[in-house]
Amino acid sequence: MNPTPSCFLPCTTPPGRGLRALLARLAVLLLIAVPAVVPQAAAADVGKTEAAREEAQADAAEWLARARLLEKRRDWPGLLLLGMHWTRADIDNPLAWFVRGRAHQELRQHAEAIAAYQRNLRLDPGDFHARNNLGNVLRESLRHRDALLAYREAVRANPQYFPAWQNMGRTYYVLKGQAGIFDAVEQVRRVNPELARAWYSLVLNHYRGREDVASREALEYLSRLSPAEVDQLFTLLLERLH
Repeated sequence: MNPTPSCFLPCTTPPGRGLRALLARLAVLLLIAVPAVVPQAAAADVGKTEAAREEAQADAAEWLARARLLEKRRDWPGLLLLGMHWTRADIDNPLAWFVRGRAHQELRQHAEAIAAYQRNLRLDPGDFHARNNLGNVLRESLRHRDALLAYREAVRANPQYFPAWQNMGRTYYVLKGQAGIFDAVEQVRRVNPELARAWYSLVLNHYRGREDVASREALEYLSRLSPAEVDQLFTLLLERLH
């Protein structure tokens, strides 16, 4: 079974829209709330702040465009060099650390990739792409439990982010095998039969390389889970790792 890949641009977004999606995220990160009524004495400062924000957005858009090109060429040393320059130029930009983590990951520099993604997530805790990628690096480092926890946080942040669900299922299968899957499903079924059925379908069908109606329905069901339901599922699964 092939893993769902780590990504720079969102894996579920067509390339032409991926950069726009990242720029939209960047705009939110850089947004500065300005009161509706600003004293005249502060008007000049507000203007300077707005100009600085626009300049930062323009600079980040240029960095992203260059990073996207390097990723398309699979020039990972070049992407790493760019990421290192970007994090020096804008140390508090989570996307800069994401790019750096992506490059380290492709170069199989696992410790450095983990550190970069963790820095990204300290700056932007809701970045589910970074959490999924962090999970992949942890899995590649044979830190399977930590990988599952990273995937849990990814789907808590966005239950509709299917790559994290798929990577979670793959990791659990690698750890426990088919017998372990049956055991875990029985534990989940006692609490929530529908959840058990969806998770079982997702894991086995994805492992077999089948993307049939059942697996798509399973993903749709999982995408509607509340954070509490996500925690319930992962708690039951993690208990079976002991």
